[in-house]
Amino acid sequence: MLAIAFRFPGGRYHATPWGRHVNEAAVAWPPEPWRLLRALLAVWHRKLDPARWPRTRLSALLDRLATEPPQFHLPPAVPAHSRHYLPTRDKTTLVFDAFLRIETGQPVHAVWPTLELDAEQLELLDALLDGLGYLGRAESWVEAVREAPPAGRQPDCVPVEAEADAENDGGDGDGERLRLLAARPAAGYAGFRSRALTEFGRARRIADTLPADWLDALAVETGALQKAGWNRPPAAIEIPYRRRPTRPSAPRHDRRPGPAIDTVRYALYGRPLPRIEDAIRVGEWLRSTVLRACRPPVPALISGHDLPPGNPHAHAFWLAESAGGDGRIDHVLIHVPDGIPAGVFGVLADPGELREPARRRSAGDGDADDTDTRAWQLLPEWFGRAATPPDGDAGRLLGKATVWRSTTPYLHPWHVKRGFGAAEQIRRECRERGLAEPEVRELEHIEVAGRRLRPLDFHRFRRKPVAIQPDARGHVLELRFPEPVSGPLALGFGCHFGLGVFGHDEG
Repeated sequence: MLAIAFRFPGGRYHATPWGRHVNEAAVAWPPEPWRLLRALLAVWHRKLDPARWPRTRLSALLDRLATEPPQFHLPPAVPAHSRHYLPTRDKTTLVFDAFLRIETGQPVHAVWPTLELDAEQLELLDALLDGLGYLGRAESWVEAVREAPPAGRQPDCVPVEAEADAENDGGDGDGERLRLLAARPAAGYAGFRSRALTEFGRARRIADTLPADWLDALAVETGALQKAGWNRPPAAIEIPYRRRPTRPSAPRHDRRPGPAIDTVRYALYGRPLPRIEDAIRVGEWLRSTVLRACRPPVPALISGHDLPPGNPHAHAFWLAESAGGDGRIDHVLIHVPDGIPAGVFGVLADPGELREPARRRSAGDGDADDTDTRAWQLLPEWFGRAATPPDGDAGRLLGKATVWRSTTPYLHPWHVKRGFGAAEQIRRECRERGLAEPEVRELEHIEVAGRRLRPLDFHRFRRKPVAIQPDARGHVLELRFPEPVSGPLALGFGCHFGLGVFGHDEG
């Protein structure tokens, strides 16, 4: 058996699959065997002395690795992205940089179960692995070493042919079917090249992308292959794999008793983005999106139903945020104070599109549903604990601060009585949640991109009718606590869906 461990010190893995555009935000996972062999070939060209490590030895080693598709042991990984505006001649172009967040120190193990290498081949392989600085794109720093996977653990991604029940397509269907690029063995490439040259000749000017030497074929640049019209590299084949779902884990620095992860933050992508005035609508749509993606039974902390008595705010908050300050909702948060149940991590990593529900047409237009609805992509940016938000731009809703101001109107949850107005209700709710009682000051409006929004400018009603809504108008407030308070902070009626959300300017 041969096993190689790949660790990513930067906690990120960048790799765009063959034939996909970078703005599709797709990541080739696990690292394809084709990519592994090309990376080792690049190390030999750039860092090894060919007098000590002859080309023939390299060819023999890589050919052995190509004869058997590896299995993979995968760590928990979370898809994320960053956005960049690249200058062109007349304008800037928005480019998405998609990657997987991987806990530092958690390796990817590539395992060839029946492959045995001799001493010379192992020596060359160790030299190649020692010189490997990145895998995928240059941002994917990597440390590679021969290392067996944990004993007793089953691989997470295996060739379908390696499954005992391959004829039944994997038996119970647990996992995702995918196809990974792998290098053709040298003998297989020679036969393919002969057939291709006979069939196409030079009509498609492909001879330059079909070199006679197998190593040269592995090294042909992607741009040249695409220009010649190849839908995949001629020295590569696609191998069907089955990948079991893996779930995100807590960052290594945050291992402590209690729930490890309680918050996930998404970037919202689409045009036009919804307005902050529709925050409660977006919160309801986000909840519906996640509930549809969950397998029943949905945990009570996610659904908000059948919760035990005594802690009415332990379940999920679905919050909208205008991080860019232009009044458009560009981020959404899911915050579960008692911790996100492990069974929904896979759903939250890829919940699908956030879609506006179809609305009924007016009576004059008939009874058919209006299917022309808007949809936005949900791109996960961060999983973690709200008490320890990520470095950099974490928005106004996360982090610690003493002064918090309304980003959406606060609606008091109880009926107003003498001596029990909005300020008194705020203090009572803070006491019930274990927070210090703040000083409360009423403001006239919420400043958004030069506009002065009053509570009546916001949508303030649930899509599902509520029997009692003590406040239909709302307030804009400033809360000043005697000590720093951790966000997200949402209070009052509709706080689980985006009303009564407070932000801070500290950080």
